[in-house]
Amino acid sequence: MTSPTLLKPFEQPAYLKRCHNIAKALEYALPWGMIESILDLGCGSGAVGGHFVKNGNRLTFVDGRQEHVEELWRRGIPAVQHDVQNPLPPECRVDLVLCLGLLYHSENPQQILLNCAQVAPIIAVETLCMDQEGYYCLGFEEDTKRNDQSLDGGCCRFSPSWLERALRRAGYSHIEDISKKVSPVPA
Repeated sequence: MTSPTLLKPFEQPAYLKRCHNIAKALEYALPWGMIESILDLGCGSGAVGGHFVKNGNRLTFVDGRQEHVEELWRRGIPAVQHDVQNPLPPECRVDLVLCLGLLYHSENPQQILLNCAQVAPIIAVETLCMDQEGYYCLGFEEDTKRNDQSLDGGCCRFSPSWLERALRRAGYSHIEDISKKVSPVPA
């Protein structure tokens, strides 16, 4: 058996459990009668999006890191390399965008949300937020040598209020925190 410390970030048991919990929370909370096609942005290993392939949804996997895309290809999963800070091509139009664990790996999360709004009427966001009231967005640098971090070193943490405002600015009008609806709350 391989020691968890020797496993790659996307192979860690805690990461895989987190992906499973996120998929189950989304399965419970989203309007699946309206969703056939999904774009999994910053998909990494494709662990969450893969759950919905099994449910019969059409998935497009997109990641900015060539090594992630190549690993998905090796596993027989079609994937596209694209930096999501740049506009998405029109052929990426879908019913739902999964934007999971991605926004905080950018110094411009607002641009990513605007790009998502151009291709999908529904977005599911999972992210780290600061435990602050008010509208805060703090930028800093991240280690680009790790394959589970920022492409360009830009990184940020923001408050829940900032995220809600950013989603509204992108054009999303119905915003729901499903962590308050799902029991037990996923890790």
